[in-house]
Amino acid sequence: AASSIITLYAQQQGGAMVSMERMPLFTRLANAMMSYVLYIGKTIWPQDMSVFYPYTGAWPLWQVGGAFLLLTGITAAAVYCVKRLPFLTVGWFWYLGTLVPVIGILQVGMQAMADRYTYIPLIGLFIMTAWGATELLNKWRHGKAALTAAATLIVAGLAAVTWTQAGHWRDSVSLFNHALAVTKENHLAHNNLGVTLNAAGEKEKAAFHYAEAIRLNPRYSNYHYNFANYLAAQGRAEEAIFHYTQAIRLEPDYFNAHNNLGLVLASRREFKEAALHYREALRIRPGTAGVHYNLAVALASQGDRGEAERHLREALRLEPNFAEAHNELGMVLAMQGKTVEGIVHFREALRLKPGYAAANHNLGLALEYLGKKR
Repeated sequence: AASSIITLYAQQQGGAMVSMERMPLFTRLANAMMSYVLYIGKTIWPQDMSVFYPYTGAWPLWQVGGAFLLLTGITAAAVYCVKRLPFLTVGWFWYLGTLVPVIGILQVGMQAMADRYTYIPLIGLFIMTAWGATELLNKWRHGKAALTAAATLIVAGLAAVTWTQAGHWRDSVSLFNHALAVTKENHLAHNNLGVTLNAAGEKEKAAFHYAEAIRLNPRYSNYHYNFANYLAAQGRAEEAIFHYTQAIRLEPDYFNAHNNLGLVLASRREFKEAALHYREALRIRPGTAGVHYNLAVALASQGDRGEAERHLREALRLEPNFAEAHNELGMVLAMQGKTVEGIVHFREALRLKPGYAAANHNLGLALEYLGKKR
């Protein structure tokens, strides 16, 4: 009971709990019963194992009903055997009880089930199997030899399955391709495969998987964000704006989505709208030098040089070696008539980033201006 409370509390604090509105109680109960049975099935015959098992809609009622009858029957048998075969009772209720925190009645995360959740619960089934096999075979003259032979075959078979399964984990592409092969409508596998392919430079393939993830589960902000990043890099600003906006609608405090949406808007010279999203990003993470810089650029582009200066100085307080911020501050100061101070920042930008063309150009203009003024 204590472990259940700790698990649920930790997941709630981490934001992994799913609301009742998004997943009705009946759906959770049906999935819980199916998961109890499927875990047993995968233990007996381990196949089609995936890093992630998605919800694929409501289970057919006949399957849910069958699972309920099977679980009820085993439970009744375990209770009936409590005095004569207590290991069956202990093992079965160990299995049922230790799965409660992660069985999905109080849903944690997006998965319908997860193999890792069975590490401790399966001890119960192994108690039933080990003591049960001993009890059964002790009544047979050749029981010990039969048990040894069976155990050898089982271990050999499991070793082969383990070897095969471990091969799918050799890299992320193999892992998520396998997940797609053995499950249906696996939105997370599509998204994560997209991330992996994008990092490998296979942008178009990544885009396909991002789009598939959104098609299968349009309610997850990170899928929209990843696709928006791809679209922005391709210069497809309108589509990128749409998906960044969707990500923010689903997760209002999505820092990266606000900042990146601001960048796309600024690239279209929509500085007022960009500034709104930079401000939201700073509300979420006030101490981010890069966003102070982005906001300053947007403000300076609107003619608000005073506030732009304030944000640039804050960016440099947070990150003194920020060459671009020194260069931008130099320009803002020069435009306010503080050319001498601006030159100091142009030179600092060049010291930090030798060969910085923009800072070198601005320094030349500032020095030329001072020379003419004199």
